[in-house]
Amino acid sequence: MTTRVEDILGLNGETEEVFKTINVEKPLDCEFDIGELLVVDPNAIEEYKFKQNETDYVDNLSRDNVQLLINELFKIPTEVKEDTVVFQLPKPVTRIPREKPCPKPKPLTKWEEYRKKKGLRPAKKEKLVWDEASKEWKPRYGMKRINSEKEVWAIPVPETADPMVDQFKLMREKKKERIAKNEFQRLRNIQRAHKIDKFAVSSVMPTDKPTPELMSKAAAVAKGSTASLGKFDRKLALEKEAKIKGKKRKFVDNIGSISTEKERTMKILDELNHSRPKLNYARVVEKQMKKDVKEEIRQKKEKKRGTRSSKKLGNKKAAIKMAKLNRIKGKAKGAKGKKRR
Repeated sequence: MTTRVEDILGLNGETEEVFKTINVEKPLDCEFDIGELLVVDPNAIEEYKFKQNETDYVDNLSRDNVQLLINELFKIPTEVKEDTVVFQLPKPVTRIPREKPCPKPKPLTKWEEYRKKKGLRPAKKEKLVWDEASKEWKPRYGMKRINSEKEVWAIPVPETADPMVDQFKLMREKKKERIAKNEFQRLRNIQRAHKIDKFAVSSVMPTDKPTPELMSKAAAVAKGSTASLGKFDRKLALEKEAKIKGKKRKFVDNIGSISTEKERTMKILDELNHSRPKLNYARVVEKQMKKDVKEEIRQKKEKKRGTRSSKKLGNKKAAIKMAKLNRIKGKAKGAKGKKRR
């Protein structure tokens, strides 16, 4: 005795009503873009059916179009990966507009370019490392990392080093140098990515032993920093006029051709709409240096506040203790002086 699927599911004669056929017929063939899972139905909407019942009409139309898309999907060769049937979709044909342009690839750093040139593969390091001293797993970088400077309680003095030099201070200074070097390399990578040829750094830098040429150059720069470029500044008896070199401002004529005016305006608009901002390297470095100095001053102030507050807290505790003792003594004297009735 053979059993049918309809008998098992209890769908005797009702299969066509519950499950619709996978064959969908339409007057005009639909257009498919399998890469985007897109169906374009060129058939006109039947208005009389739509007005009778909007929800049913839209549901039936959506179901038919999805069925056609699934039929097209099953024509593609499939693969089985980890007990799952996978469709390898082709490349999309339809160009769908997007709100913003595609993100550009991130520019490579100097080390990444060197590694790519030499064909080196990055060695993947594990995040946790076994510490033999504490017999536990510790992170390689970050908080509570292995070989942290805070856990070092003794540093052996090298034979060639001065025994009077503080090795802990030297270790902290080396750490600061490493941080500064990494920050400098990061800013240099930004400079290379934005294709800035020269550093916009001041020509007069502070030195321990200034030369007469450097002093005269610094004086000329100081004079040129005023609004009048040193024209109305007071001069010494034998002082020569400083030759200030620099770019002079050029003023465009108010009356000119319309074409040049249009070109200049469009150039300004292009610069404003440019996606990549211009990087002022000197300003970035100066900002970072100011930030470091402010942080150092803030830490020193916090340390001073901590010492003062601890002293005040100690004095307050002592005052409370003395007040309690005085109160106890006063009660004891008052109890002795009272007479019994």
